[in-house]
Amino acid sequence: MKADPSLEVFQFGFEEIAKFQKISVEEAKLQFRHMELNGPEGGPGIQITLLDDGASLTVPYWHKDKKAKTVFAQIWQYLKVIQRVGGYQIYDPQMECIVNLGSDLEKATKCYTDVVKRVIG
Repeated sequence: MKADPSLEVFQFGFEEIAKFQKISVEEAKLQFRHMELNGPEGGPGIQITLLDDGASLTVPYWHKDKKAKTVFAQIWQYLKVIQRVGGYQIYDPQMECIVNLGSDLEKATKCYTDVVKRVIG
């Protein structure tokens, strides 16, 4: 959050979760102990999920061309923080490989834009 103060922590409704799943609030808090960070309303739609032993980052398939490059530059900054702070390897399921944050930005952006072209034209 220091790297991007516009990220907001999603607040789970533990009481509602507990009621829906017929469990205690304490059990709901244990089941949903991960943290979700969301960008601002109207932003690029990036969501970061932080777990006990990993992290994930998702972005919707609606960014094209220059906007995709801008969004991926932002994603790359988030991934650098995740890697530095968490000590994690970065794996991209679309590219099916571990990502090198020093050299794979263009490759990852192209992979994303290729999918966008197939999904929305």
